[in-house]
Amino acid sequence: MEVEAESVAYVLAGILGLATATYSVGYVAGWANGDTDAVADTARAVLATVHELADALDPPRPNPAPTPPTRPRLPRPDRP
Repeated sequence: MEVEAESVAYVLAGILGLATATYSVGYVAGWANGDTDAVADTARAVLATVHELADALDPPRPNPAPTPPTRPRLPRPDRP
Protein backbone atom coordinates (compact mmCIF):
# COMPACT_ATOMS: atom_id res chain seq x y z
CA MET A 1 0.00 0.00 0.00
CA GLU A 2 2.81 2.44 0.83
CA VAL A 3 4.46 1.70 -2.54
CA GLU A 4 1.26 2.74 -4.29
CA ALA A 5 0.67 5.83 -2.16
CA GLU A 6 4.20 7.14 -2.54
CA SER A 7 4.18 6.36 -6.26
CA VAL A 8 1.02 8.44 -6.65
CA ALA A 9 2.63 11.28 -4.72
CA TYR A 10 5.78 11.06 -6.84
CA VAL A 11 3.97 11.14 -10.20
CA LEU A 12 1.54 13.86 -9.13
CA ALA A 13 4.38 15.98 -7.76
CA GLY A 14 6.11 15.65 -11.12
CA ILE A 15 2.99 16.83 -12.93
CA LEU A 16 2.93 19.85 -10.63
CA GLY A 17 6.57 20.60 -11.41
CA LEU A 18 8.05 19.42 -8.12
CA ALA A 19 11.30 17.45 -8.30
CA THR A 20 10.99 14.67 -5.73
CA ALA A 21 12.94 11.89 -7.44
CA THR A 22 15.92 12.17 -5.10
CA TYR A 23 13.74 11.25 -2.15
CA SER A 24 10.81 9.35 -3.67
CA VAL A 25 12.61 6.77 -5.81
CA GLY A 26 14.65 5.47 -2.89
CA TYR A 27 11.65 5.59 -0.57
CA VAL A 28 9.48 3.55 -2.95
CA ALA A 29 12.29 1.09 -3.55
CA GLY A 30 12.72 0.69 0.21
CA TRP A 31 9.04 -0.05 0.78
CA ALA A 32 9.06 -2.44 -2.17
CA ASN A 33 12.09 -4.21 -0.67
CA GLY A 34 13.81 -3.83 -4.03
CA ASP A 35 11.01 -5.77 -5.76
CA THR A 36 10.59 -3.89 -9.02
CA ASP A 37 7.72 -6.22 -9.95
CA ALA A 38 5.80 -4.90 -6.93
CA VAL A 39 6.24 -1.37 -8.23
CA ALA A 40 5.23 -2.38 -11.76
CA ASP A 41 2.18 -4.27 -10.45
CA THR A 42 0.82 -1.09 -8.89
CA ALA A 43 1.32 1.01 -12.02
CA ARG A 44 -2.27 0.72 -13.30
CA ALA A 45 -3.76 1.77 -9.96
CA VAL A 46 -1.17 4.52 -9.57
CA LEU A 47 -1.89 6.02 -12.98
CA ALA A 48 -5.66 5.82 -12.51
CA THR A 49 -5.39 7.60 -9.17
CA VAL A 50 -3.01 10.22 -10.56
CA HIS A 51 -5.39 10.97 -13.44
CA GLU A 52 -8.29 11.32 -11.02
CA LEU A 53 -6.35 13.68 -8.75
CA ALA A 54 -4.95 15.71 -11.65
CA ASP A 55 -8.45 16.16 -13.07
CA ALA A 56 -9.70 17.29 -9.67
CA LEU A 57 -6.88 19.83 -9.40
CA ASP A 58 -7.51 21.16 -12.91
CA PRO A 59 -11.24 20.78 -13.63
CA PRO A 60 -12.50 21.50 -17.13
CA ARG A 61 -13.22 25.16 -17.61
CA PRO A 62 -16.40 26.35 -19.25
CA ASN A 63 -15.97 27.72 -22.72
CA PRO A 64 -15.64 31.49 -22.61
CA ALA A 65 -18.45 33.50 -24.12
CA PRO A 66 -17.81 33.95 -27.81
CA THR A 67 -16.68 37.38 -28.79
CA PRO A 68 -18.81 39.04 -31.41
CA PRO A 69 -17.20 39.21 -34.81
CA THR A 70 -15.65 42.52 -35.69
CA ARG A 71 -16.37 44.25 -38.92
CA PRO A 72 -13.45 45.47 -40.92
CA ARG A 73 -13.20 49.23 -41.01
CA LEU A 74 -13.92 50.49 -44.43
CA PRO A 75 -12.63 53.83 -45.59
CA ARG A 76 -15.27 56.51 -45.65
CA PRO A 77 -15.53 58.53 -48.82
CA ASP A 78 -15.67 61.82 -46.93
CA ARG A 79 -12.38 61.06 -45.06
CA PRO A 80 -8.97 60.39 -46.51
